[in-house]
Amino acid sequence: MKRLLKILPLTIVVFVVLFAVYILVPLPIPKPFYIQLDMGGEATATPVAAATVATRRPTPSAESSHALYDMGTRIVNLADTNGRRYLKLAVVLEVSPVDPAFFAAEAVASTAAAKEGKAAAATADAAAAQKLVDSKMAPYKPAMDDLFTSLLSSKNADELFTLDGKNKLKSEMMQKLNGTLKAVKITQLYFTDFLIQ
Repeated sequence: MKRLLKILPLTIVVFVVLFAVYILVPLPIPKPFYIQLDMGGEATATPVAAATVATRRPTPSAESSHALYDMGTRIVNLADTNGRRYLKLAVVLEVSPVDPAFFAAEAVASTAAAKEGKAAAATADAAAAQKLVDSKMAPYKPAMDDLFTSLLSSKNADELFTLDGKNKLKSEMMQKLNGTLKAVKITQLYFTDFLIQ
């Protein structure tokens, strides 16, 4: 017992030193977090996931009449026999108006600012154009959400696991959306997140 008590402090010191080296030294092995020292000497913890994942908001294309509309993320129970499977799905729609004036005013302003070389103005105009797209699409969101929920909850996991199943789901969603929406046409549908659990 006395021998254990003599070795214990040394063991603790060795463990602390190895842990400090593991955290502070940039090694090519996965770590739960990193400690970064700035010039002021403060230590900051940066989670790996936050450091590697960048979020970006789709923006409408100023060169064409197409615009992107983010439908957000949804979680839907699938129609599997055991009822315990679900789908987490994020969808971005590429929409094209039936009437070109639907999104045109902001897109023209954005293109003009970009041609003048004013990057900040072009960025502000692109943000304004995205707000216009969001406001124009907002009245359709409840109908689109209902359509997505009804369609997705009728599918089972086996249908959606394959690439062919995902492509069939995309085309079915586009067909049903284009049948529902009158002022815009869905030209493309993007799955930005697709998880079956």
